[in-house]
Amino acid sequence: MKRLIFFFGFILSMQTVFAQEMTEQNGNNRIDSLKMLLSKTTKPMDRYNLLLEIGNGYYTYGIGENNAGYILEMLRIALQQKNDSLIARSYNFAGDYYLFEIEDYNTALDYLFKAIPYAEKINYKRSLSSLYIDISVAYALLENQAEQLRFIQKAEANLPDKTNPEYDYVLLQLKLQYGFYYSLMHQPKMAITYLNAATELNLKLNYPIFDFYIKSVFANVYQQLGDNDFAAVYFKKCLAMENLISFPYPKGLFKYYYTNFLITTSNYTEAQKQAEALLLLGQQSHDKPRQFYAIKYLKTIFEKQGKIDSAYYYSKQELALRDSIFNQQTFNKAQALAFNEEVQTKQMEEQRKENIQYALIAVGIIIFITLFLLLSRTVIVNERLISFFAILGLLIIFEFINLLIHPWLASFTHESPVLMLLILVLIASLLIPLHHRLEHWIKEKMIEKNKAIRLAAAKKTIEKLEKK
Repeated sequence: MKRLIFFFGFILSMQTVFAQEMTEQNGNNRIDSLKMLLSKTTKPMDRYNLLLEIGNGYYTYGIGENNAGYILEMLRIALQQKNDSLIARSYNFAGDYYLFEIEDYNTALDYLFKAIPYAEKINYKRSLSSLYIDISVAYALLENQAEQLRFIQKAEANLPDKTNPEYDYVLLQLKLQYGFYYSLMHQPKMAITYLNAATELNLKLNYPIFDFYIKSVFANVYQQLGDNDFAAVYFKKCLAMENLISFPYPKGLFKYYYTNFLITTSNYTEAQKQAEALLLLGQQSHDKPRQFYAIKYLKTIFEKQGKIDSAYYYSKQELALRDSIFNQQTFNKAQALAFNEEVQTKQMEEQRKENIQYALIAVGIIIFITLFLLLSRTVIVNERLISFFAILGLLIIFEFINLLIHPWLASFTHESPVLMLLILVLIASLLIPLHHRLEHWIKEKMIEKNKAIRLAAAKKTIEKLEKK
């Protein structure tokens, strides 16, 4: 029976690897194309969309890189555009960077919670649900399972509508996190229910990173059930896939589970190999918590084999790294403060530029009105020009008012196109009569005044000619 299980496990893992290689090749080609396009793109929103696609590729296919510079640019553009949905997603990416790359969970939570008001203001459920899921992951890694469950439930309560194109993607994350929660609570049967649901969803979406993640948790759950044969099958599947994944978080989680499994089954040679690989992964990603867990495993492995000198060596390394993690957390906080400072400085610069533009527009309107009044009192300008510039002046003034109230209107309506249209129509219905009255008054008064001036000038000319 065991041979049969391992045979089917081997066949499935080979099929998975082949499909994964094909998907990864297509994904890499797409990411390379996006990066090339990004280098040639200058328009802010076009750059934002490209950066978003690159980031999504990293979190779905596990390829490319999670570049802090890209995230900072996304946030700058979002703040420049004053777009709440873009700001929410950009802060989400910043939080995920600290959550999955740096493993500084407190800083990650700062950014994720910072995004929530922007998403709430416009009732952006796709973003809210994603934020709550990521917050639940942070609490899971902080070993606060009560908060982990609370935020998974908040994510479920804020799922986007089923017609949303990203509904299945968010639902996949939700099912996976429920499975992860129950695995941490050592309720393997409940975990399997949610992991099966996540697997079914991913058959449709075909995201390699989630396939890898689900299989890792499945392996750990079967180990909890005491079914080491099925656990081994899932671990072998992950082992066959891991070289195709560049995202360090799921790789680290897999190695953490697998090393523990190997120690439990007394396979110390392979356990040492996996722990050393986990240590190398932590060093390559500059992730000290991963290094810390790897060193703890290596200490345990040598203790169980009675190799006291090696165990003592890693015990000293563990103590040294514990202090280093504290220093790293201090550095991360300083880095986060610098990141925030740069964003706030950019925001203030943009606000200052906008205020200057508004001031210049106001000055321009005043100059335009002054010139209009002066010219209308001369013989240079005829009636048609007075009529044209009067209408133009009123249009400029009313459009300027519309420009001033638009940010407030967008915030008040949560950027709902229907509500914004209705309010603008209502404002227009109030302004149209006023516009016509002012237009009539200006045209009549200015034209009459101009006629009088022209008539007086004509009389003077006639008098001069008569004298001659």
